[in-house]
Amino acid sequence: MRSMYFEGERAHLPVENPTSSITALPSAHLAEMSLPPELISRILRDLGDDTESLRSISLVSKAWVGCCQAHLFKSVHLRPTTLKGWSKNVCKAVGGPGSHTRTLMLEESHSLHWINPQYPRFPLSNLASFSDVRFLSLIQWDSTHFDGASLEPYFGHFGNSLRAMNLQSCTFDPATLVDFLCLLPNLDDLWLSHCFLHSATPTTTLSVPEVTPTFRGTLSLGDLGSVYFFEALAKLPLRFSTIKLKDYHCHGEGAYELLLNSCRDTLVALHYMHIHRDAPFPNVLLGSCLKLEELHVRLRVRGATGLTPYLTTLFSSITSPKFRKISLTFVDLAKGGGRPGWSLQGTISLSSLDMVLSTLAQRVQDVGGKLTLQLNFSGVGPSLDVDHDLQNFLGRGGLVDVNYD
Repeated sequence: MRSMYFEGERAHLPVENPTSSITALPSAHLAEMSLPPELISRILRDLGDDTESLRSISLVSKAWVGCCQAHLFKSVHLRPTTLKGWSKNVCKAVGGPGSHTRTLMLEESHSLHWINPQYPRFPLSNLASFSDVRFLSLIQWDSTHFDGASLEPYFGHFGNSLRAMNLQSCTFDPATLVDFLCLLPNLDDLWLSHCFLHSATPTTTLSVPEVTPTFRGTLSLGDLGSVYFFEALAKLPLRFSTIKLKDYHCHGEGAYELLLNSCRDTLVALHYMHIHRDAPFPNVLLGSCLKLEELHVRLRVRGATGLTPYLTTLFSSITSPKFRKISLTFVDLAKGGGRPGWSLQGTISLSSLDMVLSTLAQRVQDVGGKLTLQLNFSGVGPSLDVDHDLQNFLGRGGLVDVNYD
């Protein structure tokens, strides 16, 4: 066909270009061409994070704009440097691109506000354009951002959709934190890291509204600077099923106790991450968590010398009839990423844990279950003689799962 066309062109014959019927179509006609919704969704899904292609496709038809925006604006991260353009072009349009956002990260810089109070802040009124957010992350926010104003007009509309929230490097007073959380009755998961509470409002005077979050998911805490966080959270009906404590340092006594006492009727999995021998294990209250099924402990081996007695006490305190799994993860095995033949001797001895593990395995076996000990090694792991070191544990129905990463 192609050769026929060029031959006819040389003879000046009226031969039609076989591609002209497509390329000559006006863009308006192309826009009217319909495709099955499943095919459109597949095309957009395969494009993934190719924002340039998604922007181009959104110009094909008005009917495609919403589909493309759903991918382009599903996750939005606003920083002070990008705030002005976003606020001017997008945030004022209620029902616009912000309605497709499911993950919203708002990053402030309170250190810059201390230096220059005129430094731009995120306009709280613009939050109304984000109508169906599932995960909200606030980074470097503090109570002064709200200036004592009611939070309900700005964050209240998140209450029906928001399921998880992350507060990172934030500073709140207890009253603001409690009021904020109580606006989100469907909130399940809460992440707090590098946060501080100042005692502008004594926690003993806090009043909690009748409508409170469900808190049935995961609570993740990392490097909190004050026990006030726990005192404020303890005012709420916590029902977390999973608690993760990472790089934990807290100034104040009784923080662990406040937390576990609040969740002892619902706690299913407890994670200790990067603990050290000075960590105050809440052994007594751990025994009152009668729905506990899993305990995960992440250890920095080079700093774990002498942890065996702590782990022995920790394992001994478990009394839950539903308990089925212990996971020990060893990291920083040796300088340079580990070496073959690395030994647990001098840090944590598996053979010295055999007795307490076998007692726990027998208790699990008595209720018709099997206790699994999972050993995870980062880098090049040690050569283990599991059959010798854990012979009593294995003899009571215990299972060992060793993983090398």
